[in-house]
Amino acid sequence: MYSMAREVKILKNFRDNVLLTNSIGISIVNFYYKVSPQMVDFIAKHDSLRALVRWSLLPIVGVSWMALSFGFIPTMVFILLMLVLINTSAVVLFRRIRMQAHRT
Repeated sequence: MYSMAREVKILKNFRDNVLLTNSIGISIVNFYYKVSPQMVDFIAKHDSLRALVRWSLLPIVGVSWMALSFGFIPTMVFILLMLVLINTSAVVLFRRIRMQAHRT
């Protein structure tokens, strides 16, 4: 019998338990099913692109797992806080680099 990869199971559960419970999510799923067949055909023909797509999907799988495990709102709050932290760190780092450049 066919066994789905753990990541596929997470995405399927996210689709069924989060996306398909509201109109915005249903629109996202419908759009995905409309455009994905052509994308899958193209990606399947290019080994390097296939690997890149797998890696690029990992954050989506992670967010989906978090939403299923902790709830959608707590997950969105966590992501927002992480974005603020990353952006703040980038600004501080950029300012330090600029200050060092002006000293020399």
